[in-house]
Amino acid sequence: MRSSLLSAGLLSLGLSFFPGLSLAQGLVANELWQAWQEEAHDAGAVLSAKESREGNKLVLRDLRLDTGEDGGVLQVEVVTLTNQADGSVAVVLPETFPLIIETPAAAGAAPGTGEKVVLSVAAPDLHLIVRGIHDRADFEASAPELKVSFDRFIPARPPEEGEGHLAVTLQNPALRYSRDFAQQLRSIDAALSFDALEAAAAVSGRAQGDIVLSLLLAKTEATFAGAFPPSLTADAPDGAQAAPGVTERAPADLLKILADGFRVKSSLQLGGLELKTTQPGTEGEAPVEIDFALAGTRLAFDADQTAAGFELLANGLSLTGNGGLADLPQTETALQIGEYRTAFRLGLNGLRGPQDWSAAFALRGFDISAGMWQELDPQGAFPREQLTAAVTLEGRYAVLPELLAPEGFSFDKSPLAELSFEIRELALEGVGLQFGGEGGLGFDMADLESWGGIPAPLGKLRFMASGVYGFLDKLSALGRISAEELQGIRAALLVIGKAGDKPDTLRSELEFQDGGLVLNGMKIR
Repeated sequence: MRSSLLSAGLLSLGLSFFPGLSLAQGLVANELWQAWQEEAHDAGAVLSAKESREGNKLVLRDLRLDTGEDGGVLQVEVVTLTNQADGSVAVVLPETFPLIIETPAAAGAAPGTGEKVVLSVAAPDLHLIVRGIHDRADFEASAPELKVSFDRFIPARPPEEGEGHLAVTLQNPALRYSRDFAQQLRSIDAALSFDALEAAAAVSGRAQGDIVLSLLLAKTEATFAGAFPPSLTADAPDGAQAAPGVTERAPADLLKILADGFRVKSSLQLGGLELKTTQPGTEGEAPVEIDFALAGTRLAFDADQTAAGFELLANGLSLTGNGGLADLPQTETALQIGEYRTAFRLGLNGLRGPQDWSAAFALRGFDISAGMWQELDPQGAFPREQLTAAVTLEGRYAVLPELLAPEGFSFDKSPLAELSFEIRELALEGVGLQFGGEGGLGFDMADLESWGGIPAPLGKLRFMASGVYGFLDKLSALGRISAEELQGIRAALLVIGKAGDKPDTLRSELEFQDGGLVLNGMKIR
């Protein structure tokens, strides 16, 4: 296997983080070193070092991972594998050490003529313990602090363009990984966390002024747990071929994998994030400063026999810019979002009978700076309110029995036998407007004629709006729409809606029945 330089880095991490032996008890340094070499060989790479033994230690000098002509080479000056009394092996690195990366040789050049890049790594009190390799891998690593300097990785620049600097620091990083592939239901359990990440990049010594970028990420944790049955990687029966248009894995096969015990649960929880950058202005303008902040973010995914779903939730997002930003004449530009959320969940349960489903989107507390408001609405005609847009739907679905046939499903027609939804939340608010809705629809999957090939809807939807006429009047007063356009829009609103109980409110009800549509009590289809 040929890999890129990035692949070489990942492979080296894999050799350190995912070693494997049948049992923790009795693991010794020689076995761990042999396992690393075997895994590198299986990946098409070569792992080598100058070996020496010092008591219960195996010292590996000039450790070298060569991924081949199309890949790269990673080198570490010295790694010590120490046998522990509890049957584990400690992987010991110097408190500070260079990590040497040799890029692939240029096309047509002799092997080994690629550029060498040296990263400076500082990791005092780094704690790496391997308790198992191969089928039963068990590994953990932690350190009070891990620093990596990329200064020598940055290409040289002409003196007048300044000198580049880049460094990353992790506070209390910790990694835990274990797997059990010796059982029929293979399992993996892993977690990565750190208390803080600090990154700083700069180009200093420029005649035009320095460029500075900084990143601060608060406590963060990523977790993954999963179980994988043999059917996940099982080949199709001998001689079996999918029909034209049928996926390689029939839905019935996927359901069997889930029934056999497949499950995955993963999450990424980011703490507060702050990104700042400063660069000089042009032609005497003030420096440009951009700040991006995020109070917290959560990304989660899970799947098992009962259901599958994901969620992305971000809170407290803000973006602020100062200085001569292009196309934004005001000196300060800012926007903020109180909450952003998107989520989806699908019931499974072997698809035996109707299942639940849900979907959600929300954007709450969206606001912009006074300068941006002034640019968009210089006369102050509209209320400067935060914007909210949110929708949540919940419903049921069922699939056709043919979808679960062992030979697969061609998908030349809809696989659904049933589909319905209810509106749990529908809201749009801002600049004096409010819009909402409620109700729900089901779909007659057998009636594809009434609505031109679309399953005929059944049910009621009700919508409410306020502030629409006032919004239109302000647009007309500002000259954004003409008097004729205003009159036409008002007439159209009276067709699709009717006046509510309060001033400047509209209500509309749509009822779908017998293949037709009734709008506000009047049958129009």
